[in-house]
Amino acid sequence: MPVAKAALCLTMMFLPRTLGPETAGTTRPLWSVPVVPLLLAIALLAVGCTTGKGGGGILFTSERGGSQNIYLVDTGGETLTPLTSDQGDDFQPLWSPDHKRVLFLSTEGEETSLVVMEADGSGQTQLVETDGSVSNHRWSPDSGKVSFAVTTDDTVQVHVVDADGANQIVVTYPHQPDGFSSWSSDGQWLSTSSSADEGPGIYTRNPSGVNQFRRTELKDSIPLWSPKSDQIAFLSERDGNVEVYVMNADGTDQTRLTQNDAQDDQIAWSPDGKRLVYVSERDGNPEIYVINVDGTEDTRLTFNNFDDLQPGWSPDGDRIAFVSHQAGNGDIYIMDTDGGNQVRLTSDPARDFQPSWYVH
Repeated sequence: MPVAKAALCLTMMFLPRTLGPETAGTTRPLWSVPVVPLLLAIALLAVGCTTGKGGGGILFTSERGGSQNIYLVDTGGETLTPLTSDQGDDFQPLWSPDHKRVLFLSTEGEETSLVVMEADGSGQTQLVETDGSVSNHRWSPDSGKVSFAVTTDDTVQVHVVDADGANQIVVTYPHQPDGFSSWSSDGQWLSTSSSADEGPGIYTRNPSGVNQFRRTELKDSIPLWSPKSDQIAFLSERDGNVEVYVMNADGTDQTRLTQNDAQDDQIAWSPDGKRLVYVSERDGNPEIYVINVDGTEDTRLTFNNFDDLQPGWSPDGDRIAFVSHQAGNGDIYIMDTDGGNQVRLTSDPARDFQPSWYVH
């Protein structure tokens, strides 16, 4: 953060509370606030300072306007900002870990491309040129690289490229990967999975080197490194239906966390690496649950007869963003990690989905 902007942030943090709505009913008049901090506060609003790690709000995809475009909403639901306005579809936005840029997919015609832009929607640039469609994009932890999958006919490859589009490489595996990849927190390893009959399982690979390890030997999927890179969460049907599992980074101690006959999926690590949020259909429709990584305290957070999907953590780990279809379409909500204080952030006849708040 530039020095001038940091100074403005500090000024905002220490302004007298008279400026905030939380002091309604106090007797101190506004004109008793020192003039210089007040002027700095006004300037602060112009530069768009944020005092936390939330990146200024929650990114999401919306179909309002007839096509899919990317929007930003603040966590109070008061300010909604369109970041793209293309005639084609822009979707699956991802904050960079430093919350300075946004990575997303864009489709015009039959192919899907990978695009990066600044946090305010400016500087939209196609990151790579490919002969196929792009999917499963992920930032590296230092925001310096991007992994993604390219599908051409029946072939899937995992690629890595610098965040400025330079030095694109194909990450090779002994068997065709499913396309999903996840970075370890030190940026040294990518995890992916393969459902190939001759070599199924989860693999870890250092994209800049030659080391590669097969961590499981079944048709497991969606391997997600923990924030501390000491564990990998994943999904598996090894016991008859899709359940949530976790293992050590070296593949040992593979443990089933969820125990039911329904499908469990859409997993996401908490920032402290102690819990996983996920979606389960065990009670008849998709609802959101949270569980400790040792399998204890498997707790249902949402209760209704509609689909609640796509949960993701806030950067501080205190709240969860999700999509609910309670109003008939998809809208963005947030709640505390115990399911309390649920707040609807978007309200539109069109579908809002794919929230992005915390990325590790």
